[in-house]
Amino acid sequence: MINTQIASYLTPGSVTWLFYADRLMEFPTALLGVALGVVLTPQLASAKAAGDAQRYSNMLDWGLRLVVLLAVPCAVGLLAFAEPLVATLFHRGALHSQDVSNIALALIGYGAGLVGLVAIKVLAPGYFASQDMKTPVKIAVAVLVLTQF
Repeated sequence: MINTQIASYLTPGSVTWLFYADRLMEFPTALLGVALGVVLTPQLASAKAAGDAQRYSNMLDWGLRLVVLLAVPCAVGLLAFAEPLVATLFHRGALHSQDVSNIALALIGYGAGLVGLVAIKVLAPGYFASQDMKTPVKIAVAVLVLTQF
């Protein structure tokens, strides 16, 4: 929302460029991060409730290993193939070659943060399983403030 608001004051087309880049970045985030979070949350909560610190740690470790195994290749793919991917999916109708280049540039920016975004989807359930709701919110606010400067 903040990025879109800032983009609305920039060159015409900026909001569209961010929109399309965000759609492509959300695909691996949803497939990997959200899925892992859904799978891990009950397991982590169960381990925490049982007081099984080793199982809790093993589940978080497993989740982060899957993030590295799956999200790193996705991020590399978004970075390496940004322009061909955008051109294949969106270069038709009202989009011009310059739009494809600008969407690809935005996608590269988003792709650089993909691993971190997917990792958050794995780490946040760890805090929630510990019934610590404040720490993820504090981290999110700090990251939001830091990324807007």
